[in-house]
Amino acid sequence: MSNPAFQDYVPSSIPSRDLDNSWRWRSWLPDGSLLPPTEWPGARALRGEPTVPGIEFLYSTPDGREIWTRVSCVPLYGDDGAIIGAVTMALNVDAEKHALEALRRSEDRQVFLLDLADTLRPLSDPAEVQGEVCRLLGAHLNVNRVVYAEIEGDEAVILRGYADGVPPMPSRFRYAA
Repeated sequence: MSNPAFQDYVPSSIPSRDLDNSWRWRSWLPDGSLLPPTEWPGARALRGEPTVPGIEFLYSTPDGREIWTRVSCVPLYGDDGAIIGAVTMALNVDAEKHALEALRRSEDRQVFLLDLADTLRPLSDPAEVQGEVCRLLGAHLNVNRVVYAEIEGDEAVILRGYADGVPPMPSRFRYAA
């Protein structure tokens, strides 16, 4: 048994038993590895293990979209106490996941801006400010190189830069518009 939303995702068999379409469902363990199908809600329910409030999955639709869902499943028992199936419910939590990700990015940005302001506040030398901005931005973006440059015609003149594990950029280079 399942709710109508789940039937939209799984018209025939539960994902852990549908070898042709199980690739559409992905959930991750805390270490970043994929949750094996034997641990998906339907498989667990058929072993007598309820999964409530559920497990979040990223579902790939036939038209290529990806939708976050939360799938819950409980065993269904017959009169004799034996498991005869499972009751499954899928909730579309896509908007919630995207909102939480936007909030996380906003919080990360606010932390970065506060750190930037705290670092720059005591500085008065423009060159020192440029260098610190490059360093902090490089660390925040987790990139190997950030430069502060001025444009002169079709050339960039690098005034300050940050390089982590890579050689510094040349002080002047031509760029294509």
